[in-house]
Amino acid sequence: MKKRKRRGDEATAAFDRRVFPILLAAAATGARTTSGTQPGADSSTIAARLLRRLLSRSPSSLISPLPSSLVAVLPLLLASRSASVAALSCEVLGAAALQSMEASEVLASDAAIADGLGRALRNGRQRVAKAACNAIMDLSASAVGRGRLAGSAVLPSILKVGTLELKSDCINSKNQLQSREHEISEAIFRISMNTPYASHLEPGEIRRSIFGQWVSDYENFLLNCWEKSTYLHTRKHKNLEKDCVFASLLSEFDPKTPDTIIQSLVNGVVSCPAISSDELDISSFLHDVQGTLGAAVKYRQDIRVVRTCDQFDQTSRGYGVEEHFFDDGMTFQDSDAFVAECKDAFKNGFSVALRGVEFRSEKIASIASAMADLFGQPSVGANIYFSPPRSQGLARHYDDHCVLVWQLLGRKKWMVWPNAKLILPRLYEPFESLDDSVDDSSGRVEVLHEGDIMYVPRGFVHEAHTDIDVGEFHANSTADCSLHLTLAIEVEPPFEWEGFTHMALHCWTEKHQSYQFGKSKVEEQTSLFALLLHVAIRLLSRDDAIFRKACMVAAKLPLSSSCTTTHLEALRSNQRSVFDEIIKKIDKSCNFKEALTCIELAVEKGNDEPFQWMCWLRHLPRHEAADDKVDFCNILGALEELLDAVSCNLEQSFAEFTDFKSKFCGFVVYEDACIEQLGISTLGGCWHCMEDMKAVVPAMQCQVGVRGKAAVRARPAAAGVGGRVWGVRRSGRGMSGFKVMAVSTESTGVVTRLEQLLNMDTTPFTDKIIAEYIWVGGSGIDLRSKSRTISKPVEDPSELPKWNYDGSSTGQAPGEDSEVILYPQAIFKDPFRGGNHILVMCDTYTPAGEPIPTNKRNRAAQIFSDPKVVNQVPWFGIEQEYTLLQTSVNWPLGWPVGGYPGPQGPYYCAVGSDKSFGRDISDAHYKACLYAGINISGTNGEVMPGQWEYQVGPSVGIEAGDHIWMSRYILERITEQAGVVLTLDPKPIQGDWNGAGCHTNYSTKSMREDGGFEVIKKAILNLSLRHDLHISAYGEGNERRLTGLHETASIDNFSWGVANRGCSIRVGRDTEAKGKGYLEDRRPASNMDPYVVTALLAETTILWEPTLEAEALAAKKLALKFVSFA
Repeated sequence: MKKRKRRGDEATAAFDRRVFPILLAAAATGARTTSGTQPGADSSTIAARLLRRLLSRSPSSLISPLPSSLVAVLPLLLASRSASVAALSCEVLGAAALQSMEASEVLASDAAIADGLGRALRNGRQRVAKAACNAIMDLSASAVGRGRLAGSAVLPSILKVGTLELKSDCINSKNQLQSREHEISEAIFRISMNTPYASHLEPGEIRRSIFGQWVSDYENFLLNCWEKSTYLHTRKHKNLEKDCVFASLLSEFDPKTPDTIIQSLVNGVVSCPAISSDELDISSFLHDVQGTLGAAVKYRQDIRVVRTCDQFDQTSRGYGVEEHFFDDGMTFQDSDAFVAECKDAFKNGFSVALRGVEFRSEKIASIASAMADLFGQPSVGANIYFSPPRSQGLARHYDDHCVLVWQLLGRKKWMVWPNAKLILPRLYEPFESLDDSVDDSSGRVEVLHEGDIMYVPRGFVHEAHTDIDVGEFHANSTADCSLHLTLAIEVEPPFEWEGFTHMALHCWTEKHQSYQFGKSKVEEQTSLFALLLHVAIRLLSRDDAIFRKACMVAAKLPLSSSCTTTHLEALRSNQRSVFDEIIKKIDKSCNFKEALTCIELAVEKGNDEPFQWMCWLRHLPRHEAADDKVDFCNILGALEELLDAVSCNLEQSFAEFTDFKSKFCGFVVYEDACIEQLGISTLGGCWHCMEDMKAVVPAMQCQVGVRGKAAVRARPAAAGVGGRVWGVRRSGRGMSGFKVMAVSTESTGVVTRLEQLLNMDTTPFTDKIIAEYIWVGGSGIDLRSKSRTISKPVEDPSELPKWNYDGSSTGQAPGEDSEVILYPQAIFKDPFRGGNHILVMCDTYTPAGEPIPTNKRNRAAQIFSDPKVVNQVPWFGIEQEYTLLQTSVNWPLGWPVGGYPGPQGPYYCAVGSDKSFGRDISDAHYKACLYAGINISGTNGEVMPGQWEYQVGPSVGIEAGDHIWMSRYILERITEQAGVVLTLDPKPIQGDWNGAGCHTNYSTKSMREDGGFEVIKKAILNLSLRHDLHISAYGEGNERRLTGLHETASIDNFSWGVANRGCSIRVGRDTEAKGKGYLEDRRPASNMDPYVVTALLAETTILWEPTLEAEALAAKKLALKFVSFA
């Protein structure tokens, strides 16, 4: 006891001598601050820094026994005007109170501290009030503390704070409920959109059913027919029986008689009102259609019963005119009567055309959705047409969308004429009259039989008849009738190449503005010049066909394989080529004066009708801080501002606009625009079908810096996407049997001299080796390295020379004294260079031999060399989790950019290209670590897609930290080579996704021996008492991960359990059953420093001893029962 007393006295004296004067001076400076001003930045910063240090260091040396000087200065600190100082002071107070009964009684009895806590509660800042509440709870942990506080002014204050907080919560909840009148309806709609259904089809299934088995058939269609010419895919009857898609379509109808087909089509159908193309607020839609959902079917909107009169009855035109059986807008309340009338009309030559079938049939909905994914468009509509023999339903016409006609029953003769104007019609544009412009003799005639599919591009005039006259029509026969499905591929404005170009301009402008730190006159005009260029691009697109074509960068192309890569690359290359051509046209032909004249005319007349096409641009993301946002729905104001800005000096404005346009065309990045288009998918509404557009991910995983004037070469970013990123080769002498990471590019089939040099094994030619010196950088979680030549192979770090580097360039030393010395500590074989080359793990020191602040290894080595620790032989098994991100977008590998995959569940330890992303990287890392000599013991895919884990251990002492850091370095090198970004962020994606941890399994010799479970429980008790200290050292951003959700414990509460993954410390059932084993600390974040975590675990469980009072209190709180503990 005397020895412990002396250590306490020395610790108190050290605190009084070194810490208290600075803390008092800083607190006094803050207290002298006059009313209405903030405390000096230096004083509050110093005070906060000291308090954090106080919390992070060993509590036994600074708080227990409690220094009287700390008790004296706490009231001043609690009253600080700095929120950080006041909150941290509360935390120190709480930590001190939990150390011992004596400390709790002293602190609770001090009237000045009670008064300070009352002031902190009334501080008005949530962080301070919360910390004060926690401190009061800590003081109340003991009966003495509760008794002292009961008679103080703190109790009324905390009750008042609680009451005000409750009042605020009630008011906020009320306001939120009142402001969300359609919350339930919206939730139902959104849940239904995200609910998987049994008939879900993948785009690949639709591709095979419509275009044939081979990807080359689909490629040929896209390159040669899409929006250019008709296409016919005939089917043999025996093959139809094997086509599950076609079979599912037929199962929707009863084909016995015409009457049964009509009954299947129209019986029980309801009205399906249209949604505005850019309506993204489902609540607004629900409000507009209130009272009409589920209403009776409406003529023209939902169904048409129509026939085209014989053209020979017409005198003024060369084609027939439509005759409708019902009046426009008519509704049908009596369903049975309506079905009967449709049957009667059919017998009199009228065709029945049901619209919006994708909303009425689950199976057709799945086909339409898969088709939309396949073509990268937001939606595909579906109509069903049932026609009697010797009839024509719709008159000759063209559509503003592309059509795939799928003949389901019978046969039908089609005549199709090519688009003579070459300019594709757009959605929502007025239709032009055909007059006599179509020559009957120039049309293409095709007869579609059951199962055949024909593609008709938008703008192509067409008409269809049931086949040639087959004699008398038999009412109960379907043989001579025709039933076909049309799939309408509607290209919404944002998904034309013009729309994609607007996105590219928007994205480039946003990025350009984000780089500006000050606003010059020209910089302030950036958004106005962008607006002017938007208008100029629109005017250019009126007469240029390429702008109206469908952009397919978001298409879900087939998965890559050895036989399809060439075809996919051809399709992707075609998309890039189109974009390049468009950018060249903009640079050459966008006209400043024409755009300005158009704007002047609109402003003069106060007419924004010509600019209504811009409304959809409002959905593109913009910087929240921007104060010069353009309101694209009320555009006249921005146009007037633009005119005012350029009119004062047209010549200068023309020059500045030309410069702006030139920079855009020279530096716009194709991939950025692809990401921007995918971002629309997260907005919902009519574009929700884009949520699963994952195929663009491999297509876009190329680092293209700039294009046009400053173009650079792209490089593949992931294996399996157009070229292998790495290969394997056998090394030279002395290493036979091992494989070495090597570089290979198979996209050209030519191995360059550079690749030969990179893959060269120098071992046969020289005894000299390359040593890669590796160290932890200035952030504490980054790694740095540089190479040097060593005259001969080495086996021990002591044989290697020390080396230096510029610490000012890594944030580890000031510029005036920047030299930092590297001390080699551990050697590993180099899996990248092979041979006898090595990787060297180093730690860092000043020239005087003092460890620099980021050198955590030095302190860990001291702890692991302590005789008590050495005697206990601490073992560590560390489970390192990490997340792979797509290059340049910082979004998980395999995820649709800006969107989300399906919910968690199918990805953990999964196989398959739709569930496992980055396995080649994980496997390469595994083998490289084994080659290097790292004690890696396993790997697996994690719960969140794109996230992986590997395990290192069991490792003894300091070796655990060396192996984890070196394994991270190897992983960084592999992802660098693969063009994929590695992140150790503990919560890379917010929301219902697992975070990334670094669970640390730990045992000592005593834990592994008989009776070890009692030692484990004692270790858990110690860990609970130092929970805050451990949390502060377990990784940055850990509070975003340790929330009590997703298999984590709350960061604020320590807990333990057997086989419980939601606890801070987990003990395995096998350990409990055997009475010995290990514990798992689940708190460390993925970015933790393994030297810090392993050393702290050993220190807390082997070297540190709590007071008996604190030990008893913690044991009771954790319900720990010890065999030898009274």
